[in-house]
Amino acid sequence: MFSEDYISFLLKGKIATDGEATDVYYDNGYVYVADGSNGLVVIDPGLQDKDNTKYKVSPSIKGTCAVTGTAVKVVVSGNYAYVAAKDGGLSIVDISDPADPTVAGAIAGTDISDARSVRVSGNYAYVADGANGLKVVNISDKSDPVLAGSTALDGTAMDLSIAGTRAYVAAGSGGFHVVDISDPTAPERFSGYAQPPYDNDVKGIYAAISDADSSYTLIWVSAGENGLAFFSHPPGVGPQYIAGADSYGDAKQTAVFGDYAFIADSADGLLATMVNTQSGQTDSWDWLSGVVPTNLHQVIYTSEGAGCMVECIDGREKHSVWGIFKNMFDKVQKLVEPWL
Repeated sequence: MFSEDYISFLLKGKIATDGEATDVYYDNGYVYVADGSNGLVVIDPGLQDKDNTKYKVSPSIKGTCAVTGTAVKVVVSGNYAYVAAKDGGLSIVDISDPADPTVAGAIAGTDISDARSVRVSGNYAYVADGANGLKVVNISDKSDPVLAGSTALDGTAMDLSIAGTRAYVAAGSGGFHVVDISDPTAPERFSGYAQPPYDNDVKGIYAAISDADSSYTLIWVSAGENGLAFFSHPPGVGPQYIAGADSYGDAKQTAVFGDYAFIADSADGLLATMVNTQSGQTDSWDWLSGVVPTNLHQVIYTSEGAGCMVECIDGREKHSVWGIFKNMFDKVQKLVEPWL
């Protein structure tokens, strides 16, 4: 359904990359793109003053770095980018000079053979390693990362999120798992959720500690054809289903900013919904009708196979249902015209 609260996504600029852009991370003025067979790409988004939303921007490629395997996920911590590269394992890239990123170290082979996603906390990198479950890598020495711990999980570990001393792992047909990482060398699954319909296609996950009660974790799950689901995780019990909504396409990834959850919905573009980060106590939501007419694989910045797209969220506007569709049509025309 469409809400009367309308989020307008404005395309500010775009740039093609040579590979298959599947993930993005923004840090300290630069956009880092996991570019498939092309490795890591560093992009200067060309952003102007943050209050200037009137003019287009001209993103440019600042630097590139080849990695072993196929780069599918990237996160940045300090002067290093951590790249999950499927059968290439995990690469650690020195980005202290964004124009000349270089591989500092890597771990692959029998330790990590199907890296799908990565998150970093302290001196450890946590890797969703496909059918191999969750892997924990000691990254104290960037030139020599070593496997510190692991735990097997049902399904295929595809994505993960860290909240406090817990790792939340999206596991495809295994639903999602909660892993205790209070001791990174001995991660242990202690809870999870795998009930229909969120037991067959869980692709992405985002977890955050509640603003209102730090003993609660809030969880957003991207569940393929079943859309977006929202859970809370109180102390002493497993994750509790709160609300869910089918999206229009194939929900691949979710990110949460302030009061909004954004979902990359494959060919149906980028959707948004209101969320309650205070308590998560909501029994329903409807989709806000902001849509980017492109095949998105990740949220906000990047589209599958099409490089980097720099966008701006232009607040909330009020529209009738007819106005919403007209607004969407007008935006499609404006997006296409500059590149005809």
